[in-house]
Amino acid sequence: SPNYPEEYGNDEFCNMSFVTNETAVLQFQHFDTESDYDNLDFSGASASGSFQDLELQGHRLDSNVIWSSDSIGRATGWRVCARAPTNNAWSVWGTCLVAPDDSACIMSPNYPEEYWNDDFCEMSFVTNETSFLQIQCFDTEPGYDHLWIGDNRISGNSTKAFELSGHRLEGDIFWLSDSTGRATGWRICARTSTETWPVSGPCPAARESRQEPSRYEPSRYEPRSENEPTEYETSAWSNMEAVAMTLIMPLLCLVCQCAFACRLLLKPMPFVGATDVSATAPLHNGPFRASNADTGYFEYQVPEGTALGGTFRCRSPFGNTMSIAVPQVASAGSWMQAVDLVQGDAKPSGPNERQELVFAAKELQGQQGGFAGADYLHKALGAEYWGITMDSFASFMEAVRTKFAAGDLVNTGRVPYPQDKFNSSQIGPNMYQVNDQVIKPMTADASLDLPGNSWALMSEASGTLVTLFVTHAWAEGVYEFERKLSNAWPKDKNGHMDGAAYICFLSNPQNLDISQLLSQIETSPFNVALQRMPRPGRMLMIPTANAPIHERLWCAFEAHLALELEIPVALGGSQEELAVNRHRAIEMKAQADHAIVKLVKYREKMLYQVTHCLVCGPIVVISGVVALSSGYEIIHHGMILGFVFFVVMLIKNLSHLTTMKALVRQARGGQLVDVRKAQCTSEDDARMIRAAIKSREESINSLLARIIIFGEPSDPSSEAASAVV
Repeated sequence: SPNYPEEYGNDEFCNMSFVTNETAVLQFQHFDTESDYDNLDFSGASASGSFQDLELQGHRLDSNVIWSSDSIGRATGWRVCARAPTNNAWSVWGTCLVAPDDSACIMSPNYPEEYWNDDFCEMSFVTNETSFLQIQCFDTEPGYDHLWIGDNRISGNSTKAFELSGHRLEGDIFWLSDSTGRATGWRICARTSTETWPVSGPCPAARESRQEPSRYEPSRYEPRSENEPTEYETSAWSNMEAVAMTLIMPLLCLVCQCAFACRLLLKPMPFVGATDVSATAPLHNGPFRASNADTGYFEYQVPEGTALGGTFRCRSPFGNTMSIAVPQVASAGSWMQAVDLVQGDAKPSGPNERQELVFAAKELQGQQGGFAGADYLHKALGAEYWGITMDSFASFMEAVRTKFAAGDLVNTGRVPYPQDKFNSSQIGPNMYQVNDQVIKPMTADASLDLPGNSWALMSEASGTLVTLFVTHAWAEGVYEFERKLSNAWPKDKNGHMDGAAYICFLSNPQNLDISQLLSQIETSPFNVALQRMPRPGRMLMIPTANAPIHERLWCAFEAHLALELEIPVALGGSQEELAVNRHRAIEMKAQADHAIVKLVKYREKMLYQVTHCLVCGPIVVISGVVALSSGYEIIHHGMILGFVFFVVMLIKNLSHLTTMKALVRQARGGQLVDVRKAQCTSEDDARMIRAAIKSREESINSLLARIIIFGEPSDPSSEAASAVV
């Protein structure tokens, strides 16, 4: 590919043909392109991605090979050869080489010079005869760069590699190098006999180029006789210099590495998916007085520093999170009155009390008819009991499929909906269509005990306590929603889907006056269900391929409540589908994944170095004391070099952490999703929600960005929550 082995360019095109009178087959030596976008086409087939995705290896070369790349995204490209077909040859996937002087031998990339970092090869020997392994050279970075031969994983320059010579050659061979450290590499051959082999051994040519002078020179460090000349006379060193070089420098290295070790071991490496609690303003927790649990009334003392006419957040004496507007006439420290509307609107919660509400609703229904019973029940029974179980949800989906099969669910609505999505078994009709054509008519059936109930209360009239809150957008397909919800629904240790979920189209009574239910944001079903859900609770975000859910203001408000109430958030579906700019989300996620992999690796190396230091450090210090008492110096090169290595690893750690912080800052500004641009069908609802989330938009953007880039956030109360801000 152009610029190989560096990255190829964008918007490239090549058409290649191999001119020969003989049969030739394709041999891919390296292959790495942007999956699904940058393609190598051959004989009606197309290849992109990595070697694991490649299926053209060994195909007969009987047509032109065409290369094309799109306008964004790049990789290291490819190297493809035309080879004569043979039954006694190496099949190589990757950058490893077939020896030019012996086709039965393969070598590490760039052999006999040092191989490359971050490399991977897969090799197999194609033959009809029994073959045996011959190791002619083996020298890799110990513990990090490995060759897999059958069940044997070898690295370094140990005798284990040469002990494999003469073993029967079966299965594939794999080579993998990491991102740091290199060596000469290896050369191995496949032989049909073990009788006339040349002697296997070290790699002399490469070792000459890599040989370093010995660090131990007796003539330099051992005690001399009084008249024997020395390169460094003891008198040339002052006592302070001797102490510094022999004790203080190694001891300083030891102390620094131990300090970093404590930091790494006592506080886990920050998982950047943590909810951005630090971006949320602190809660005011009193003092309060004269509280009344029946009415929600209480008095609060105005906090110091609160702007008159402004607002502050508090957790009321009843445990609900709310915002309080400070009157213009108030002063810091004065006592003012407030009402917790969620507490004041509290409903009966005991099973017997709820059952009595059902009896009262049925009696009212018999007297007045219409939807009177359902209206009474939904006003009397709190939204925290409007939960729907997985069994009830399965019954709902069965009703949807029955209607669809009978032709009673058709593709109509205010906004045109693609017919291919409507008919798709993976997406299906959207929720607007399902609500109008399935939920409303079935829950309004006059033969029901309480027509007009929500699907949740139609399934269980006395209600089921909400333990899971599902946030989603109605533009999604019902089959897509079913699949993602089923996969993400929390399961117990036996795999059972317990609990009940608040799902707005099934929990809210669709035949009643929804606008009345949403007239006050504090008493809206969304706020009540989240406020009264048993802690810690759980919010499940269901993204959709049709539209990013947080383009809708109610979804943005629900994400805001998850931040305010510190409710753990889980994701049911693809991270990128939450983003408005999905292509940018894929790019940022790839950068973050790379940084996290590097962080884990460098952290392992740092801990290994610290462990080595903790074991060897005391020995070094003791030897220094002995050396000083004996009248000569020992300069501890190994300890100091180890410290330098440790600092380099630390800098790389910080570099990748900085990369992830930069990604979060970019996303917080709205590169992936910006709730400030979210819309709502009702202008009144829009004004109400924007007032509720005012000054919180960046915090919500940050939460969503972390989920999109890093995956599901962890519990916001964890130590890692503020690690990457």
